[in-house]
Amino acid sequence: MLPNDIIVSFDTEKALIKHLQPKYNKIIYKSYPNRSDLINRDIHGVVLYGIVDLITLIYENGKIVGGRFQERDYISVRKNSI
Repeated sequence: MLPNDIIVSFDTEKALIKHLQPKYNKIIYKSYPNRSDLINRDIHGVVLYGIVDLITLIYENGKIVGGRFQERDYISVRKNSI
């Protein structure tokens, strides 16, 4: 069974914040992914989140570029061994 949009949205936000480590976020999700996150509830070892919005996120270590087709960046999340 596929996860609903809310679960995917929350997990994507955590992955993005964990990757970017922005100074303005109060919650950084340092322990992401943990037992309750999508990757650890699924049978897959890696989840890819593709950024489909036409946006460029610039952060300390580079940038993430979104796009509607194949020209977009992805964030990967690997399963923790819990």
